[in-house]
Amino acid sequence: MSSSSLSTAQVILTVSQYYTICISFIILFSGIFGHMTIIFVLTHLKIFRNNPSAFYLIAESVVDLLQIIIILTSRIAMNGFANDLTQASSLWCELRALFVQSLTLISLNIVCFAAIDQYLSTSYDPFLKQK
Repeated sequence: MSSSSLSTAQVILTVSQYYTICISFIILFSGIFGHMTIIFVLTHLKIFRNNPSAFYLIAESVVDLLQIIIILTSRIAMNGFANDLTQASSLWCELRALFVQSLTLISLNIVCFAAIDQYLSTSYDPFLKQK
């Protein structure tokens, strides 16, 4: 009975690891494709060139693209392939933690700046509309 429960646990672990790898790669490639598309569209179409909202969206897409590439690939290596680089290198451990915190904070700040800019540019008060 112990060996059958051990094999069942091993099967569940293998299936969950395979599922993690597949879903993570789908998220990785769709995220890279989506953010590259946003950057391409907003930088190449003339209608968006002088739009401040487009600038915020481009900046957020660049930061989110870095976030996906750096954070998700290391997460795939850790969970999917049992290759934890943070255990092998203390420098990578510290850099990864720095990237996770700073890129997340930058991304959230860009969203806040875009909302503030949109509020100020559409306000009825002429003092707030000044550039």
